Amino acid sequence: MTKNAIIYKRVSTDEQAEKGYSLPHQSNECRRYASLNDLTVIQEFSDDYSGATLERPGFSQLRAYISQYNVDAIIVYTADRLSRNIIDFLVLRDQWEKAGIELHFVDRGKSKNNFEGLLTDGIFALLAHGERLKIIERTTNGRHAKAKDNHIVMTGIPPYGYNRIGIGRDAEYVIDPFQSEVVKNIFDWYVNGYENKGTLTLRGISNLLDQMGVTPPNYRVNHIAPYWHPNSISVILENSIYTGITYYGKLKTVNGKRFPRPKEEWTLIKVPHLALISTEIFEQAERRKNRNKEIAKRNRKGEYLMSGYFRCATCGTVMFGYRKPKPSLKAEKSFYRCSAKTHKGSHCNGLKKQVSMRKVDTAVWGWVASLLEDENNLDDGIRAMIEKRASEVVPKQERLNTIESLLLGADTRIQRLVDELSQYDGNAVRDVIREKIREIESERNMIAEEGDRLLKELEQIDLSPNFEHQIKRTAEVIREKLSGTTIQDRRMVLEALGLRAEYYYDVERGDVLFVSCAIPFSDSQIALSTSPKSSPRACNSSIRRKRKSR
Repeated sequence: MTKNAIIYKRVSTDEQAEKGYSLPHQSNECRRYASLNDLTVIQEFSDDYSGATLERPGFSQLRAYISQYNVDAIIVYTADRLSRNIIDFLVLRDQWEKAGIELHFVDRGKSKNNFEGLLTDGIFALLAHGERLKIIERTTNGRHAKAKDNHIVMTGIPPYGYNRIGIGRDAEYVIDPFQSEVVKNIFDWYVNGYENKGTLTLRGISNLLDQMGVTPPNYRVNHIAPYWHPNSISVILENSIYTGITYYGKLKTVNGKRFPRPKEEWTLIKVPHLALISTEIFEQAERRKNRNKEIAKRNRKGEYLMSGYFRCATCGTVMFGYRKPKPSLKAEKSFYRCSAKTHKGSHCNGLKKQVSMRKVDTAVWGWVASLLEDENNLDDGIRAMIEKRASEVVPKQERLNTIESLLLGADTRIQRLVDELSQYDGNAVRDVIREKIREIESERNMIAEEGDRLLKELEQIDLSPNFEHQIKRTAEVIREKLSGTTIQDRRMVLEALGLRAEYYYDVERGDVLFVSCAIPFSDSQIALSTSPKSSPRACNSSIRRKRKSR
């Protein structure tokens, strides 16, 4: 009787080029293996991702497929195609084995559910894990050595103004004749001005370049930016490579996250042959940028209650606050306005793109007050939060159970090898057994570390016995701020609630808000006026709240 099997293929760009691990090659070899071993291939999944993590699109599809369909076996070219992380590999192997799913490797056959199989799979997984660490170490050391040797480390797309020539260690930057002139003009326009228009802003420079038909920077592979953006200009003005100086090691990676390093830890690389501008004009541009930031802070007319919490429901862009002078009334009128018009390439099809700030602030704050004063809302929210936390605990607890099983298995394997060691007198055999024991102990230590990490995560997710009391106490503290007169107090409440709001104009109902927050089932629609014809001074907020059916 044939068994249903799925093929999983994985490759990274470097492996494909250096080792011939192309996806078509893996597919052909896996299918050949299946035909020789009475396996029927019903589906294939593939990834062009690192094997250091299981967060890969193709692998996620494989897991979803297994959960929905009857799968008897999984075929991979080699063990490291599945994962280069020993913990992930052993956890997957154990979970699939318990689910009755066989694991097949083209290079060494079916994974065996016995002591020898566990030992072999563990050693191969350990080798793959070690190879990944060696790759990272070799790459990192090589890049630092290259930087210290005063060579640019090229890990991505060249800065605007340069082209990359050569490959591998021989790769280098050369000046692009056309783009380099654009860079010089950008600095000149920003520091000295353009014709008789004076110095240009970042947006002014980007608009001018678009008018001239200059192609914008392309900082993504296979992606052409349609316009010059102010941020593109800012990136150029901040890059010291245009003065003939650049740096390596500005960022460091800790537990998969990147953080900036102190400047004294950067590696200086001098490249005078790539200089396009003088140090003086670069420093002038830097001073102007810093001065503009300070001026922008001083000119800010005030905080707006909904800044950062408010978007246009039609196009998704931010609704920003502005004040429109009314000379006849010797006053200002304040609005929130859709920002699509200020973004190049963005267009909003909304019938109305601005709304009274007074009406929005009054309606939202009234909604917040009624929400927190309703004990039923809090009860629903607490219940939903408990359910959400429980759903987060289940997969982590399952993984922890698997880890504990693997630890027990590792201890069993070590004890068995120790027993075998006592039965042999020959040094050669004893040395082999000792080496296997060391490998399993190394594997066990890594599994134990993963178990400790999961326990800490579960402790953070786990709700304390007095969780409900703590939430209600927090709500009381927030209620005390509801009557606060300062906008800072009110914004603190919005932040604590994780408030989100969207605006759109409805022909029948007029100005409408969608409002929601971290408390589940609190989503509401607020009509700011009973009809489009109603007076703008009347803020008759009709609130329709979605409540969980019971």
